[in-house]
Amino acid sequence: MRPETDIDIMVESPTSGTPPMTVPYSLMSKRLQVLLPDSEMSDIQRLAKRERLTVGERVRRTLREARASRPAIDPETKLKAVRRGAKLSFPTADIEQMLREIERGYQG
Repeated sequence: MRPETDIDIMVESPTSGTPPMTVPYSLMSKRLQVLLPDSEMSDIQRLAKRERLTVGERVRRTLREARASRPAIDPETKLKAVRRGAKLSFPTADIEQMLREIERGYQG
């Protein structure tokens, strides 16, 4: 049984279309302190209040959105993979011929 002080919070799923999930608050183990000018803090508080969220949850969501919008792999790693692939040689055909063959496959 969990201690009574352990509360659950709703966490929005990072994948759109997936319902939010409940996560035990105790699983959040790191604290982040950010110093903001009063005016910026007021803006964040107003935004959170308008969305009926705590400031902490509004900030967590914003950080998740920022992370999701960045590529998981740095561009140099991607370029290296493309360069390695470009050096390889595979049998292929004209694009129109490949599309005709694919279409014939669909038709049986």
